[in-house]
Amino acid sequence: TYHRDLRSQASVSSQLEKVPGIGSKRRLALLKAFGSVDAIRAASVDELVAVPGMSRAAAEAIKENL
Repeated sequence: TYHRDLRSQASVSSQLEKVPGIGSKRRLALLKAFGSVDAIRAASVDELVAVPGMSRAAAEAIKENL
């Protein structure tokens, strides 16, 4: 289970790292707010902007790239 969790976290990080304008702080804030990449993918731009540290441009980049 521990190694599965590590692989899962690495996969999540690698998907979010591909999005321009999303650094480690925004990535952590998004994962804390939504819990998973699937939930981030399903969120609207307005829901993404509501996360502390997120801008509208960054939220739109997430929607385009995920």
